[in-house]
Amino acid sequence: MRFLAHALGLALIVLLGAICVVEAMASLGVVPVAHDLNVYVDAARRWLAGDGFYRPEQVAGEYLLPNDAVLYPPVALLLFVPFTLLPAVLWWAIPGAIVGLVAWRHRPRLGGVVFILFILALPTNWWLIAAGNPAIWVAAALALGTLYGWPALGVLLKPSLAPFALVGFWRHSWRMPMVVGAIVSLPFVPMWGDWVAVLMNARSPRSGPLYSVIDVPLLLIPLLAWLARTRATVVDGSAPPMRVVGPAPGGAPG
Repeated sequence: MRFLAHALGLALIVLLGAICVVEAMASLGVVPVAHDLNVYVDAARRWLAGDGFYRPEQVAGEYLLPNDAVLYPPVALLLFVPFTLLPAVLWWAIPGAIVGLVAWRHRPRLGGVVFILFILALPTNWWLIAAGNPAIWVAAALALGTLYGWPALGVLLKPSLAPFALVGFWRHSWRMPMVVGAIVSLPFVPMWGDWVAVLMNARSPRSGPLYSVIDVPLLLIPLLAWLARTRATVVDGSAPPMRVVGPAPGGAPG
């Protein structure tokens, strides 16, 4: 019976892997490749030129939410500005490598791999990836958060996904980076008022607290790898190691 279950799991992995490839290829015809990346890099260049991160009409009053609107908090510039110089391919390569390596480190169970591929096969994930949506970096931050705790604070790049940032909050390593993050945010204080105005002025069925709900499946991928892990991955030593209870080699249960 176990053999059949294992064989079924492997068959599902092959099938779902093939579906992922098909969806990845199909996404190239659904969304403009690198659309989101170009929008935010252009906004970063605009800010560097002194013209503002947000468009004047976003701050001035109510506006219909266009596809090239910037709704990210000012600290997102720390991510966007470097890519005004870095090769665009790194925008995908870095977070993709992070999620993949963290998943490999967790060694999820066979059933977990099946669920991960099932989630990954959803078309919306590939739309986000193809467009270069910053959600791929949020997923990478969450993945690192399952190992070290504090990188999950990077989820706050999208405040509407804030609950995911609580991964690993019980670890001591989570506290100090939170303070550092608050300090790093200080230079952007004059822009926070504009950001709030931009959010309040946006008018669209896509605006509101559920604006980022489309990103949730992408974040579930590293989370499932962590929940289905087969090895302890406590890195900072703030939690006790797992203890295996059982008979000693060559002895009887005590």
